[in-house]
Amino acid sequence: MKIAGIIAEYNPFHNGHAYHIEETRKQTGCDYIIAVISGDFVQRGAPASSDKYIRTRTALLGGADLVLELPVCAAVSSAETFARTGVRLLDSLNCVNFLSFGCETDRKELLSSLARLFAQEPPAFSRGLSSYLKQGYSFPAARAKAAADHLRSEECLDLLSRPNNILAIEYLKALETSSLSPCFIRRRGQDYHSTNTGKGFCSATALRREIRAGGDLSRLFARQMPPACACALLKWAEYFSFLEENDFSSLLQYKLLLSFGHYEDFTDGNRTFANRLARLWESCTSFDSFCSICKSKERTYTAVSRCMIRILLDIREKEMDLLKELHWAPYARILGFRRSAAPLLDVLKGSSIPVIRKLSSDCRDLTESQKALLDLDIRSAHIYNGVLSRKSGLSVKNEFRQPLVYL
Repeated sequence: MKIAGIIAEYNPFHNGHAYHIEETRKQTGCDYIIAVISGDFVQRGAPASSDKYIRTRTALLGGADLVLELPVCAAVSSAETFARTGVRLLDSLNCVNFLSFGCETDRKELLSSLARLFAQEPPAFSRGLSSYLKQGYSFPAARAKAAADHLRSEECLDLLSRPNNILAIEYLKALETSSLSPCFIRRRGQDYHSTNTGKGFCSATALRREIRAGGDLSRLFARQMPPACACALLKWAEYFSFLEENDFSSLLQYKLLLSFGHYEDFTDGNRTFANRLARLWESCTSFDSFCSICKSKERTYTAVSRCMIRILLDIREKEMDLLKELHWAPYARILGFRRSAAPLLDVLKGSSIPVIRKLSSDCRDLTESQKALLDLDIRSAHIYNGVLSRKSGLSVKNEFRQPLVYL
């Protein structure tokens, strides 16, 4: 039995994601595909536009066989932690053969060279990086320029300006200590940041932008999603509202006040940034405007936004330390699966980490550290569901009573 893994967000699921799954099957010849997805909060430092259960359903309708949840403390962390946790989780299942990921270049050798460079950080590269940082470049720009100098390839500058390539490099770094084989899938369609929803595969960014703007979503979804996925998401939207960052503004204001004097717990110990938050917290009138105020050359908008989500969810350094102590894979929580993929459940019995199907019964044998991280996942889901409830006018969904998604 061959099994491929994909680490994703599907926020929302679209034709480009379906293409990725289809190509993964073609290139690997796998029998099953396991998708590890972010839960209700995503890596760019924002709430998912729709909850993890409808995104699980669309992933299964779009071709995945089993969907697992990435622990929230990794889902809202740096690309390095996001990738490392996803790879380690799949590897710990002891049945996955491939990791399939998208990239925006055919230069696999250059991606691999950059992965080795960033993993090893030789002295010459570190000196170059430090020099560019002192000249006032942001960290991403400084790292790209230092890499281009070290590898003597100006192509690095363009390659490292594309988010899918950056994440691909982090996957390759994580795969160095994994038994999984990489499967490169060249991205098709619009650029990651493109807001064009016309011809070809559009980006999830463009879809979220159109969702926020309102209008006729049925035509948009019909054009940019597999039919079954479009139908499922439209049905969900009849009852629930799509969420965005500013839906959490009031809650963020409260959490900033509650956490005053302890901001270093959420800033990786960076006292300079913690002091900046302490000076500016009173300026928080909305989630996105506060992130714009707090960003700087040293810390991008996305990095600030991730920090705000960590404050919002009370994810401190101690939780990140627990994740590291558990070797980045505390457990595998199943969100849904296809009935035709039932043989996968038998294979998962050989996992070296706990596999959770029911919160009420499968958590009894967890260690205290594992329970602490799972409690964080559950609390984060309840926070999301509380805001979703208020915006939709429906009762709050209890995470303990959420059934698995079956197709």
